[in-house]
Amino acid sequence: KNIPANVQGTFKTGDKESKSLNFRQVGQDGEINYLAQFPVTGPQTFTFNVTVKAGGASAETIEFTQMVAPIE
Repeated sequence: KNIPANVQGTFKTGDKESKSLNFRQVGQDGEINYLAQFPVTGPQTFTFNVTVKAGGASAETIEFTQMVAPIE
């Protein structure tokens, strides 16, 4: 069973200051997904830090790095 969650996160590139991600819940037919947008000005490597808390469970945090390029 899918349950709603509280999803918060940040992103940064290189040595720049972290910026907040604003997640929104989307989905249909019982499916739940969380999406956030952020600006991409060219191919860059981003570091993401995302914390998820669902139901009565403890919050879980993941950090990952991903190369991202704009769609042209």
